[in-house]
Amino acid sequence: MAILKYPTKRTINICEAAGKQRYRTNAIALKAALRHSTVAGKQLGTYACEQCKGWHIEGQGG
Repeated sequence: MAILKYPTKRTINICEAAGKQRYRTNAIALKAALRHSTVAGKQLGTYACEQCKGWHIEGQGG
């Protein structure tokens, strides 16, 4: 799992297998999917990742 640091000093976990941001729980991923859905103008969902044992947003480029 890669870790990226942005200028805001916020750490974001990236799943190397999926190449997408990793969320610890489904609830956190769903909340993020809702935020991204309003920006993207389409409904996004979440799915569990077996490689990183976390959750990702589906329907979003990665």
